[in-house]
Amino acid sequence: LADVLHLGAAAAWASALLGLLLLFGRAPIGLARTALHNFVRPGIRIVGVLVFTGLLRSHDLLGWTVSHWSQSDYAFRLLLKLLLFGLMLGLAGHNRHYGLPRWLAAGEPGAARRQVGWLMVLEALCLLGVLALVAMLGMTVPPAHAE
Repeated sequence: LADVLHLGAAAAWASALLGLLLLFGRAPIGLARTALHNFVRPGIRIVGVLVFTGLLRSHDLLGWTVSHWSQSDYAFRLLLKLLLFGLMLGLAGHNRHYGLPRWLAAGEPGAARRQVGWLMVLEALCLLGVLALVAMLGMTVPPAHAE
């Protein structure tokens, strides 16, 4: 069940990010602002599901043994994935708490809109890195299963 929920939440975040990026570049300012603002609550829920199910899966695949986390290719790739995920959260959080309010309050929204847009592009690039690491993880035997 954790795998299905994790995959579903990841797909929801990826598709929402892609949809917001496409909308952001083509939609009128008011529609783009509304879409970004309306994604905040579902986005927080999606992240919560990703974190919770990710912790469950990490425990299943690696356990809490230090050697499993420090001496395996699987753990190294998983830690890179977590680093990129954390960067994505940081970018999204910055947009949520600084970029979006600045854009909503701006009399001339050009610079604020560009900043929000570039941070979304960086978030999407991190997402591509996460997906590449997930593909590599799928071809790597977790240490807990190798014994």
